[in-house]
Amino acid sequence: MNLSAIQCCVSASFGAVAREGEARLERHLVLLPAPARGRVVKEIEHFVRLLDETPGLPYWLLPPEAIAAWREEVATVGNEPALAAILLDLLLAALPSKAAQVVIPAGFVQPFLEQFQRILAALQDGPVGAMTLNNDLFLKDLAICRLQIFPGRAALIDRHSGIPRSLAFTGGGGQLWKLLRHAICHGGRFSPCFELHMHTPLLKEFHEAGWQSCYGLAAELLRNYPRHLAVIGSSWFYDPRVEAISPHLAYLRRHPLEGGAYFLRVGSSQADVDLATRHDFGGQRLKLYREGKFQPTKYMLVWPRAQLIGWSRGRPAPLS
Repeated sequence: MNLSAIQCCVSASFGAVAREGEARLERHLVLLPAPARGRVVKEIEHFVRLLDETPGLPYWLLPPEAIAAWREEVATVGNEPALAAILLDLLLAALPSKAAQVVIPAGFVQPFLEQFQRILAALQDGPVGAMTLNNDLFLKDLAICRLQIFPGRAALIDRHSGIPRSLAFTGGGGQLWKLLRHAICHGGRFSPCFELHMHTPLLKEFHEAGWQSCYGLAAELLRNYPRHLAVIGSSWFYDPRVEAISPHLAYLRRHPLEGGAYFLRVGSSQADVDLATRHDFGGQRLKLYREGKFQPTKYMLVWPRAQLIGWSRGRPAPLS
């Protein structure tokens, strides 16, 4: 399918979502006093413009001017979840025009539609209390509706990220050499990269096939975004010790390594410990941690573009 045909498909598919977004907007506006409705819409549109005027930031980092404008409106209205619902409504209603400005590979159309329908369903009964700028789940849904983050089955894929240079000093001489070699090969550039992020609504895809599909979709993105250097992602489950402790998770490192990826040690924090032990259904990671025999440690996956694209050639098209 050529780019023009893909854009036509995207426009038609997203048009139906936009109409639902407009309908939700009408329902949510009636929750506000009538005199305030027009002003609220203008202020939220101003907030969106401030976001759009500062491209290239990861999903969790909003420009200070936008945050200040949002907080001022929250203080005026006194109901942040209601404003957040209207924000998502407006973004969904504007999807066709926004999609015309973003390259969306064909494999992402269906995953996007599934996420939009999930968000619309969540908005069906009105604003939810967790819909605030302090909530990571909401920020990810906001980025999905802005087409900044692409849903990649097992994980979200952020268009705006990079490899931290500070990692040259967190994993010994071998890791320093890996980053020096990267710098030499890419003229000192460490960005832009696509970054993988976990998202609770996608956990049903957290299995080997779901990750294979995710990697295939990430390769599609690299083909369509020639400036991006690699796909990266950080987690405790990339720790090499996890392969022996939790063999059912070994594929998370094995497949990327077989495809030419490498890993960088980031370090250990309480958040890594909590994530590694919270959903440990077998109890082995928690047991070893309590015995002082395992310290969950975060590692960063780096899958260079040439290697990931090469890995994807000849493989079945990613599920969409």
